[in-house]
Amino acid sequence: MINYLILHLLFIVYALNTVLGRMAAPYGWTDCRRFALLAGVLFLLGIYAAGWQVMLKKFNLGVAYANRAAVVIWGILLAWLCLGEALSWTLAAGAALVIGGLFWFPRRRRMSEEFYIGLNLFSVFLASCTQVVLKKSAMNDRLTGLAYFVNPATMAAYSVFLGCCLLTFYCLSHLPMITVNMLECSAYVYILLFDRIFFGKPITMRKVGGNAMIIAGIIVCLNR
Repeated sequence: MINYLILHLLFIVYALNTVLGRMAAPYGWTDCRRFALLAGVLFLLGIYAAGWQVMLKKFNLGVAYANRAAVVIWGILLAWLCLGEALSWTLAAGAALVIGGLFWFPRRRRMSEEFYIGLNLFSVFLASCTQVVLKKSAMNDRLTGLAYFVNPATMAAYSVFLGCCLLTFYCLSHLPMITVNMLECSAYVYILLFDRIFFGKPITMRKVGGNAMIIAGIIVCLNR
């Protein structure tokens, strides 16, 4: 139970990172406030990255990533509390579907908005690839002490992950935080496939059904 509590505390930290990214969006690149908030983003990402690496040792990748759906709920609540973004019944219904179990094409949008949605989805795909590298590193019993956190595979994965976070940070300048949080749920489809390909975990009807519910949740939320 304590491991699940720590895992969800990490998800709150990750959601707070998105809040800071959204708060920095109105400021220009010459404004010191933007860089102060970006420093906060990097600090929270550091905490999340170290904690996530430890949790991967304790959980299967599929289980850990399935719980990560809670980021949607924390993100919605923090967007409401910290940014004043509106809540709605359709948003609540979509979030419930996401937690109950991912990606469906949103309704037709402006070309510029579609570009940033596509860019965000690409960022999520790359970030999902890094999770495979991190999991394999966590399974390496020869890595102990500082080497468990600082080794070529882990550092490369977190470097790519940092680049993905910066891409997401850029997308937050053009998309609502709630939209970005919903698009991040597309990772569950990739993780489902990666878990099968790289770790031999079976794809069960329950997992397929859960992903289908997440897909439905995303489309409902994006068309609120």
